[in-house]
Amino acid sequence: MLRQSLEEEECHTTTQVLANDFKGEEERTQNHPYIAMQQILGSLALTYKLHFFNLMVRKTNAN
Repeated sequence: MLRQSLEEEECHTTTQVLANDFKGEEERTQNHPYIAMQQILGSLALTYKLHFFNLMVRKTNAN
């Protein structure tokens, strides 16, 4: 009983920390729109890097 109570409390605390973290991130991106743009551009750059890496691997494996 006590163990279940502790696990529920830990779960609630973790959820609260994550919610606060997200709220902080949301406020930061609203205050600084360029941060959101930087995140978008960063993820696009990573996508293209992975895409071209995949093409190079396919080309290497084809030979």
